[in-house]
Amino acid sequence: MTRNTSNTRNTPLRLLARRPLCSPGFTRKLLSELKIAERFAPEEILYLTPNKRRARSALFEILSLYRGNVMQTPTCLTIQTLAENLVRANSQKGIVDERDRRFILLKLIHESRDLMFREEHLGLLSTLYAELRRHHPEGWAKIPPLAREVIFDTDTELRLKQAVELLARYDKYLEEQGLIDHEALLEEAVAEIFSLSQKLLILEGYFEPWRVEQNLFDAILDHVPEVVVIIPDDPLAAKGERFFLSYKLPQRPTPEPSPAPQSTWHRFPSREDEVAAIARRICALAEKGVYPDEIVVLFPALEIYRPIVERVFARYGLNPRISLRPRLESFPAIRGVLDLLRAAEQGFRRRDVVGICLSPNFKKVPESVRRWVDVLSREEGIISGEKSWTDWFLSDVCSRLVDHHQAAKIVAEIRGFMGRFIKELKRLISSVSVEGLVKRLRRVLSWLGWEVDEELRQGFEEILEKLVRMTELAGEAKVSPHFARETLEILLRKEIPKPEEEEESSAVRVMPLVETRWLDVSYLFVGGLVDGEFPHRPYRDLLLPERLRQALGLPTVEDEFANAEFEYRRLMAMARKKVFLSAPSMEADRPMIPSVFLAERKEDTQPEDLTIYCEEEQQILEPADRGEPQEGVMLTDSGSLELINTRFGPKHPFRVTLLEVYRNCPYRYYLRAVLGLGPYEEPTAEPEARLLGTILHSVLERLFKGNPDPQRIDDRLWDLLIQELDRRRLNPFVRLWIEDWAGARKDWFRDEETARADAGWQTDPDWLERNLELFFEQEGFTLRGRVDRVDWQERRARVLDYKTGQGRYFRRKIRKGESIQLPLYCEMIRRLQGARIDSFGIYSFYDSKIEEISPPDESILAAVGFAKEAIEGIRYGHFQAEGDQVCRYCEYNEFCGAR
Repeated sequence: MTRNTSNTRNTPLRLLARRPLCSPGFTRKLLSELKIAERFAPEEILYLTPNKRRARSALFEILSLYRGNVMQTPTCLTIQTLAENLVRANSQKGIVDERDRRFILLKLIHESRDLMFREEHLGLLSTLYAELRRHHPEGWAKIPPLAREVIFDTDTELRLKQAVELLARYDKYLEEQGLIDHEALLEEAVAEIFSLSQKLLILEGYFEPWRVEQNLFDAILDHVPEVVVIIPDDPLAAKGERFFLSYKLPQRPTPEPSPAPQSTWHRFPSREDEVAAIARRICALAEKGVYPDEIVVLFPALEIYRPIVERVFARYGLNPRISLRPRLESFPAIRGVLDLLRAAEQGFRRRDVVGICLSPNFKKVPESVRRWVDVLSREEGIISGEKSWTDWFLSDVCSRLVDHHQAAKIVAEIRGFMGRFIKELKRLISSVSVEGLVKRLRRVLSWLGWEVDEELRQGFEEILEKLVRMTELAGEAKVSPHFARETLEILLRKEIPKPEEEEESSAVRVMPLVETRWLDVSYLFVGGLVDGEFPHRPYRDLLLPERLRQALGLPTVEDEFANAEFEYRRLMAMARKKVFLSAPSMEADRPMIPSVFLAERKEDTQPEDLTIYCEEEQQILEPADRGEPQEGVMLTDSGSLELINTRFGPKHPFRVTLLEVYRNCPYRYYLRAVLGLGPYEEPTAEPEARLLGTILHSVLERLFKGNPDPQRIDDRLWDLLIQELDRRRLNPFVRLWIEDWAGARKDWFRDEETARADAGWQTDPDWLERNLELFFEQEGFTLRGRVDRVDWQERRARVLDYKTGQGRYFRRKIRKGESIQLPLYCEMIRRLQGARIDSFGIYSFYDSKIEEISPPDESILAAVGFAKEAIEGIRYGHFQAEGDQVCRYCEYNEFCGAR
């Protein structure tokens, strides 16, 4: 293909063009008007932009200008990639990345004992090096004195002086080792510009070039004869405009921007609701004939929204194409490895240990540990600490397991597993080389049965090898576990490489903010517009305060805000038809404030109901396969009745507490005891109510087993309570609450026990928390239960049940048969011991009173009759629902039609 170049060499093309914010296809139109395809061959064009995605799309835009086959392509790169290519082609130096930099800085810190910096400051020092290289590449020695002049702070001057000296030693170390930091590539590439052979330079998007970028642009602009610079027509580009105008580039008239699109702004209760609303709106647009490739969804914090988008879009049948590739750390299996290191480092906190034990990625955790570790450790009051775990179960078996038929096996498995678990994790945080740490980590993962996809395992192994190589590069034999974990976390931010895929026309593009520049789109959805995410919350720089950054020409908080404001203006002008803005109102229990850019904008009216629902929502609204709630079950067929009678025959031990359930609602008993549909325990943020009864029962049992003096029983109670609270290592606020609660009742307790002793009643330690089981021969059933306390006076017995909660309507419940537990215990004691029951009642610490029924014979006889009726009803298959007050808080409401 021949090309007319007669005019180009006489009139070199040097031009500055301003691009309106709302101008789809501006660059291609400009290059077409300048007849670039006629004046230059593709290989003579060098296109530079700060965005890799834009560099790729620009390649195809430029090639589309050539009407015919081309054998070569233009060079379209970011300036960082260009610099790296030039250095690699003309230098033998190895390139050090940010992660390697941290290890080398650590080595230099260890060699200089007089520095105030430690390994926890490596991130700060690494960031300082990058910023100085970009924005202040020369004259570092002048920075500390400038700090004293600007902010009058000798401490800051000293810190900066040591930091600058350390970074200078870092550069010297790299030079001695034949290495170069990747932040120094732009400066190094200046001397290699002579190797560029292109005739036309196109710069797009550099509206705020760094100082080191300006130095490289100086060299390129002097070397390449012709240039086209494209910057946005916005006040933010003033800095870049002044720089490029210093080369006396002619300015092209700015075209009129396209009309701004319509926009709407809504808030939603949560991120999930926000993404669901976006999905519904996309479905509505699709019904109107809008193609998916005309739509772009944008989130400033896409890493937060990624799993929500994948989950919600799948429900609505949408195919999202997410530009942000998943990182290794985003997978639960990889996060589980970090959790192991964090659990050991932070003192074996309960939530960390339980999370590891319940993780589905550790297959060799015993099933008993998975089933019981959360419930039992919570009831034992474990918060954190190695000792609290290793002392677990060494004294008493948890009350939750006392009646379990495999209690001994469960306790042994949990004790054995937790002992080795603590031991193995402690080895991970002992002082050791990184190579030794990696070996130990692999051994722990093998012991726990770590299960992960082969692709992820391979990526993780590469990261471990990288970690070892980095320590070898820096010459550091040992590092602290904290630093090793932090470095591993940084390395695991590596994106999982995927083969390049063709853009699917059926896929909805979901992108982070930076990827949306230069896109041509009809409909734009911008979500997650909350304060702290857009604009990002600025961090506090401990080395370079704002006034000093301003004096050095480094980016300040004001600059970051101005950049975010420019992005907002760009987004509002980006779509050709409509922009949809949205934000969540809450995250968990934390209110979220809309972005400051929306502060003066009134929220639009509530979005209309699009009547577009996913399959799950449609099933909820119009259930198709769900049966009607039943008002109970009446078993009449012989097969079912035979099974019931076989299971609940004379030798079956009926638990007294479950018979109470049947007395109150047979259908509830059927769901719970016959079908085994036990409700899950609801999570609670406050453990007081759960712990109080357990603690009080344990303390009272130990108290009366020691035969205390009735006159000093309150002091002994208090001593045992303190010991129990010390053993459980409770949250200080929970402990204080329990101490106040018990302290307000100990005088009443002493008076009651003194009066009991004066009346001749004695507590037998063998009748504390006593398990009872008895076959009622005449009635034909077996009962089982556990009585809290029985007091004796010769052959007379007094049965008591401790209560820490409200015990309202005790007598009425006994009379109506709603509560049959205590009178049945009395009958079991009478038959087992030949005793005469004097009374039974509740020992209510909540109300500070003992409520007893005496004489109890009538109530006991009635309770046996109630139990007989209940057991006959069970064996006859009568499980009808009885709507009553108990229905209000019943866990089986959704299955029941009695209400």
